[in-house]
Amino acid sequence: MKFRFDIEGLRGLAIMMAISFHLGVPYLQGGFVSVDMFFVISGFLITSLLAGEFAKSHANNPDLATVSLKNFYIRRVRRILPVAVFVIVITVSLGFILFNPLRSKRILFNGIWALLFGANINAIRQATDYFQEGLPTSPLLHYWSLAVEEQFYFFWPLLFILSARNVFRLPFFRSISWEHRVFAVISLIGVASYGWSMYATHENPKGAYFSTFTRTFELATGAAVAILVRIYPDISPIIKRTFSYLSIVLIAGTALLYPNFRGFPGYLGIVPTLATALYLVAGIPSSNAPQPFPNRFLSRNPWKLLGTISYSMYLWHFPLILALKDFNPAAGKTGLSMALILVTIFLLATITFYLIEKPCRIVSAHHQIDTSLDPLFNGSWLKKITVAASGLGIASCLIMIVLKGTSVPSSQMANSSLAQTHRQVASANRTLSPLLPHEEKLMNAWHNKVAEGVKLTFLPPNLIPLQPHLVKPTGLEPPCHDTSNPRYPIDHLNECTIGDPEAPKSIAIVGDSRAGAWVQALKGALNPEEWKIYPFTRGHSCGWSFTSPGAPTSFNCAGIIDDTIERLNELQPDAIILTEVGFGDRNSFRAGIQRYLSASPKILVLSSLQGLPTFEECLGKDNSIGKCPVKMFDTAGAELQAGVSDLATLADVTHLICHERVCAAVIDGSPVFYDGNHFSFEMADKLSDPLRVILRQAGILEPK
Repeated sequence: MKFRFDIEGLRGLAIMMAISFHLGVPYLQGGFVSVDMFFVISGFLITSLLAGEFAKSHANNPDLATVSLKNFYIRRVRRILPVAVFVIVITVSLGFILFNPLRSKRILFNGIWALLFGANINAIRQATDYFQEGLPTSPLLHYWSLAVEEQFYFFWPLLFILSARNVFRLPFFRSISWEHRVFAVISLIGVASYGWSMYATHENPKGAYFSTFTRTFELATGAAVAILVRIYPDISPIIKRTFSYLSIVLIAGTALLYPNFRGFPGYLGIVPTLATALYLVAGIPSSNAPQPFPNRFLSRNPWKLLGTISYSMYLWHFPLILALKDFNPAAGKTGLSMALILVTIFLLATITFYLIEKPCRIVSAHHQIDTSLDPLFNGSWLKKITVAASGLGIASCLIMIVLKGTSVPSSQMANSSLAQTHRQVASANRTLSPLLPHEEKLMNAWHNKVAEGVKLTFLPPNLIPLQPHLVKPTGLEPPCHDTSNPRYPIDHLNECTIGDPEAPKSIAIVGDSRAGAWVQALKGALNPEEWKIYPFTRGHSCGWSFTSPGAPTSFNCAGIIDDTIERLNELQPDAIILTEVGFGDRNSFRAGIQRYLSASPKILVLSSLQGLPTFEECLGKDNSIGKCPVKMFDTAGAELQAGVSDLATLADVTHLICHERVCAAVIDGSPVFYDGNHFSFEMADKLSDPLRVILRQAGILEPK
């Protein structure tokens, strides 16, 4: 296949869309479709090479025609691996230099997945694991697309050969050419993948985004186009022009109009896929007409240059942008800083391309990888190293300029209406009975510990190293707290019940994973011989009030809540505790709680707690935690009070971890949360005594 500079230019356009998306450039919120474009281009180019090699072999010996799998995979390794490994090594090394041990070890873990071309599998695991959602984004997350490609190419060359030679001896394949056989097989794979993409995206959107099976239709589309243009090489110039202009309109439309990548690829993924396919068809070289203008335009610099180094740009852009925004949240917020970041990425990619990528690639005789920057790197290695060092120096200066921008610490980002909201929530405590003298002493002591925790600027010595203390509460044993099986506590209540099954009193706790985080504290607050606990908790924000939008569709959260209320009406527990992350308004809260009133005479609603940055985000290399405590943001507390305070007892529990509207990350020598949202095992145990006081104030426990 003759080298096509218009495809190189399309790569340049795609990489600029990707960088713009991650920089947050206004009006380019759909820039994430660049990945789809890369997939189609890759499928087209790789299959074109396979088809060209097979055609030559077929011309010499039709019965034994084949493709050298050994040479194919050697080319893939030399094309992909050197730069990929280099960026991984640099990213992991800088992670250990710049970040705390928690985060640096996770970057290493993600780097191993990326090195093994399993980054998408790791991304699916993390995206669908509710308890990892709050972790900082991996600087190597973008390797997921590379993993998808390599997983596809693990089986496609062999399937290509088997299909072309009709090894399966399919009767209807005997009378058609090898091109038609391959086209039929890859089309069938593409249609099946697209169907699965629509289904999987609806059922599990977070996992579907990174899946090879939901993305195969994009690679298959490129492969199908590569075969189709061999079958029909002569396409009308009018059709080509129509395809070319239409493709650009569709690409621009998706970049400008697609709101975000949620619900993607699904059925929407077909638009950028077909747009790229139309562009590829439009640019087929022809002796009777020039390429259409859009294809010719992208064949020139700077698009051609950007396309040549697009692979290196793709590998560098994400960790660089993420690191800059981590150290300075204002990075990339202005046009100037965006431009500086873009130039830095360009410099790093250019140096990497000339010193690593280009020397390692196998270049065919009819195409040498040349760009307008070649003269800079022509000559001795001394000259190359000098140019590279100059480029790195300039890039370092640009990074320092970006980092000097003014940022606003998250601890200062409080809503001006928070004070009024907090007072409104606190007033709900009028439904709680006054503290007894010994309870007041206990709560004052706890509040003093909270105040001391807010003032901490470094980890206490007993928490170094921190990792062993970041343990999930074990109030619920598997699978009763398995967030992937939310119906288990309903269907296996006897197995999941905590305490003596013959205990005279019972209490149910209902809600999402925030409710599950209270179970350990509730166990410590109640006498197991007197109380049994019915846990109806589940993950992914599937709470008690029908108002949590984060629950996967496959959970059927509304159905789970219906079944929970039905079981509660059968059980008639002595008390019910309700708590969740806190989405909703007064009307939805009110409508939700009215359904529980028939199940128990006493209902206690615990307010939602302020989330914190994860320790991976806020812990310094010197064990400083000054960035970990944060000011309370404006929550739905006022709406919760207005909706439920006249129907049930509402307890504001923010004072258990916050002091003067600042929430602590460490209290009494223990981390508050292990992941930013759910209590650590140590904290859950320490909250048992304060919770016992609240239960007594709510009339659930007798005074002692």
